[in-house]
Amino acid sequence: MMLIALLLIVLGFVHFALSTRAFYKLVFGRGRPTVKLRNWLHCVGYLYLAIALVPCLQAWNTQMAIVVWLGLLHLGAVVVTMLLTYFPQFVKRLWQFACLGRLGKPFLPS
Repeated sequence: MMLIALLLIVLGFVHFALSTRAFYKLVFGRGRPTVKLRNWLHCVGYLYLAIALVPCLQAWNTQMAIVVWLGLLHLGAVVVTMLLTYFPQFVKRLWQFACLGRLGKPFLPS
């Protein structure tokens, strides 16, 4: 259950990272996210983080689940930072094929 929650958290933080100008340019090579795309990425990122709490709640009682979820949030942030630093093209592929962000493709520059 922890791995599922961690994967969902990483996917959520990837959306948050791609909503910033620096990481958007790092992954896509040019441009910056439009306001619509930025709002879309934030909504999807929050959705992933909220859904990541569900596996934690299924595995532990409420108090422990929240503590584990908060710990996984920290770990997920470190994982996304390392991925964006060393493997930005992997993050691009992850975002396009494993994330709901690909549904926002009409917002992307061609």
